[in-house]
Amino acid sequence: MKEKPKFIVRKDPNFRRFYSSGVYGGHTPFEFKMIFFREGYEDISEETFMGKTQPMILRELQVEITMSPEQAKVFLDWLKHHIEEYEKNFGKIPSPRLEGTKLPSSKLM
Repeated sequence: MKEKPKFIVRKDPNFRRFYSSGVYGGHTPFEFKMIFFREGYEDISEETFMGKTQPMILRELQVEITMSPEQAKVFLDWLKHHIEEYEKNFGKIPSPRLEGTKLPSSKLM
């Protein structure tokens, strides 16, 4: 029997953590691209706070992840597993989408 390889796990010196408000992207025949973003108000003035003007919402692109179709499928399975575990422990996560609506189509940048 072949011995399994050992893995060394270490953080890259440029490792960063992000909070994501959402993700968009798309695919080609060769890769999947996901652009994670964070949303928040750009500037809250007194007039905006009082409802006299519309707030400006900033969508800040944080990071783009590109992976092969095979790795995207592994990622999907991993994410589904963890969502199922979360819901088993903490209850159903409400979906912000309405039933029967399609996800917005997007193009690669």
